Order: sequence, then C-alpha cells, then structure tokens
Amino acid sequence: MFLPGDIGKLNVFQVMLTFGVLFTVLGLDVAYVREYHEVENKASLFKACFLPGIVFLAAFTFAAIFFGEQLSSYAFGEEKSSILMITVIATVFSFASRFLSLILRMKGDGVLFSLAQITPKFVQFVLLVVVALFEINKEFEILLLIQATSLFAAFLVLVWLTRHGWRQSLTEKINKSQLVSLLRFGFPLVFSGLSYWGLTAAGVLLLRYRSSFDELGIYSIVCGFAGVASVLQSVFTVIWSPMVFKWASKNTEVKHIDYIINPVMVIVCLIFCLIGCFSWLLGYVLPSHYSDIRYLLVAAIAPPLYYILSEVTGIGVAIARRTIFVFLASAVSFGLNVLLGFYLIPAYGAGGAIVANLISYFVFFLIRTETSALVWRNFKRAKIYLLVSIVSLISIYGVIYKNNSFVPIETVWVIAFVIFIFMFKGEVLNLRILLSGRIDILRQRSFDFEESKN
Repeated sequence: MFLPGDIGKLNVFQVMLTFGVLFTVLGLDVAYVREYHEVENKASLFKACFLPGIVFLAAFTFAAIFFGEQLSSYAFGEEKSSILMITVIATVFSFASRFLSLILRMKGDGVLFSLAQITPKFVQFVLLVVVALFEINKEFEILLLIQATSLFAAFLVLVWLTRHGWRQSLTEKINKSQLVSLLRFGFPLVFSGLSYWGLTAAGVLLLRYRSSFDELGIYSIVCGFAGVASVLQSVFTVIWSPMVFKWASKNTEVKHIDYIINPVMVIVCLIFCLIGCFSWLLGYVLPSHYSDIRYLLVAAIAPPLYYILSEVTGIGVAIARRTIFVFLASAVSFGLNVLLGFYLIPAYGAGGAIVANLISYFVFFLIRTETSALVWRNFKRAKIYLLVSIVSLISIYGVIYKNNSFVPIETVWVIAFVIFIFMFKGEVLNLRILLSGRIDILRQRSFDFEESKN
C-alpha cells in the first residue's frame, strides 16, 4: 500500500527508536536480568534499574523536541516537528515496555509475556486493514501513527499484566550501594549497546546518505522477510540468558552449554540452507521490480542467526561480568560495517548493505566467541568457524552474482544442505533430544563418546 520510499523512512524511524531506548536504559535492563536471581528484594531491584533511565530519558526527550525540525529534516528529509514528536512519544512507550516486560520475563510467565509481545503486531495489522479498507492517505505519517499506536497498546497491556510488580516497587527504597553496583555493571553496556545499535543501523543510515530512499525501501522489505529469523533471535534470547544466569547463580550444570552449542550450530546452518533452497518462491509473491529480493534474503537472515550463535558461544563474557568485551565486539564490528557499507552500497545498493551486515556480524560472533573462551571456559570451535564461513561465502556469492552465476545459487544451497545432513547425523539426533528437554541424555551420550575415544 505504501511507496518504497515511505517504507525506507519507516526503517529510519525504527533505527531512531532503537537508539533512543538503548541510549537511555543505561544498560540497566541487562543488569536487572543478571542480578535477578542474586537478590531477595526484586521490587527494589526493579526500581533501582528503572528510575535512573526514566530521568535520563526525560532530559533526552526535552533536547530532542527542542531541535525537532532540524532532526526531522536530517533523518526523514522533511522539516516537520510532528514527525519527531511521534518518534519521541513512541520512544517513551518503548522504554517503559522494555522494563515492564522484564518482570514477566524473569518470572518465567511465558503466556503473558507472549501476549505482550503479540499485542503491537496485532494492533499494527488491524490498523493497516483499516487504512486499506477506507480512503485514508497512504502517507509516511500514517505509518508513524500506526507504529506509535501499537507501542502504546503494548504499554497499556504490560501496565495491567505487571501491576502487582511495579506497584510494589513504588514504596521501596533504593539501596545506594546496589545502585552504584548496577550502574558499574550497566555503564559499559551503554557503549556496547550503542555500538551494537550502530552495527544494526549502519546499513540503514548509509543507504540513507549513499543511495536513495527507494533502495532503503528494498532493504527494509528484505529485512522484513528476514524478520522470521529475528523472531527466533528474540525468543532464544528471552529464554537463554535467564536460564544460564540461573545455572551460574547455583554454580551447577554450567556444562549444559557445551551440549547446546552444536545443536544450535546445526539449526543455524540448516536454516541458511532451507531459505536458500526455497527463496525462489518469492518470485511468485512479489512484483517484478522486487525480484532481486530472493537473492538478498539468505544473506539478510545472517545477522540474527549469527547473534543467536554468539549468545551461546559468548555467554561466558556475561557470566564473568566482563562486559567490556561486549563493547569491543560491537565497536569493531560497527566500524567494519561502516567501512564496508561505504564502498559496497554505491555499487550494489541494498545488496551492498546486506553483505556488509553479514560480514560484520560474522566478526561480531567471532570476537564474542574468542573473548568468552579467554575469560571463562575454553571449548572447541574450529568446526563452528568452518561451517559458518561456508554458509557466509555462499550467501555473499548469491548477492553478488544473483542469476548470472555459472551454477544457480539454489543448486548450491541444495548441495550444501545434503552435505550438512550427512555431516550432522549425530548432532541432528542430539537436536531431537535437546528439543525434548532431555539434557541428561546429551550428557550421557557425550560421556560415552569420550570413553570410546579413550
């Protein structure tokens, strides 16, 4: 219903929204998750994590409104203070929802947490149907209003679902020594978060200034299809970190991580292959001027998949509380993304941004894995690097050569899929066991394997 240029501007809005939240939470959302199982008074911990950020957000909001027209022109190419006002309001709702959702997440209430996550998408869908059915102008501001309204709806739902938790925190006093400890843990995460934001936003910003809003629109649509992998990333992150930190707080069963690395690697590689084998079906769904998207899709799913893998292989950095290494990984990858995008985007447009993202996230995964092995526990990783490198090279090959390659890219992915299935016979069985929740069987299989080698 909307022009590619408007879709491109919407992506800029989402990048600004993410920046606003990451910049103002001060890393205290991660601190809340990290310390949740270590403290008795959960309500006091919530207040200590929420309050500094909301004060900082108020100051940040005032500054943004003061320069409304200039920021709107710089970001969206339109001098409209109303556009920036909608962006600021949406940021406030998103910030509050971030912390409120942590209450449900850490309590392990999956049904209510899922309800809160589904709400904004459902509201967006309903409002888009309304726009489609009635004679409403298909303009960029309508898209912004739909986004802001959906975030407001999610905020209201979370306020109701977590009313007992946040009400209890209102009467709690903040422990100053605890607050200092939380800020000391979270402060490096501000820089790592901003670096990671830059890593994810570099493609959008470089396309904005090195290409056109139309190319940015194509990039946004590709990322929209790749959002399936982002959903997997979100679900995995929600479950994974609290579970591992709970293991670490009890100082038991941390070796479970060793039994999970290979199955996760299998999932990542097989998703690449399956998307590569069937991406040609997009040719029957999209208009002809979007036909190249099928060649970009596989590379576009790399960032969330590599992030999932890095969460498993790099979790030791968070357990050891060495968050400076998270900043290092994000900063290096961000710099590389900007450098690659600067040279690739003028030549390949949206494809150049996607390739730059892929390579940068591969480096992000690499640094997180190596630093985790350095500061926490060493583990075997040569096979992981080899297989991830293979799927990365095939993905880049598809973006650059598209349908001009000597061997059709779909054929290459079919061959890779068959090879991986034969390589991963044992891991596929482990994956089935893992999905059934029987980690004890994985531990016994690993013990039997080591005994047979000896």
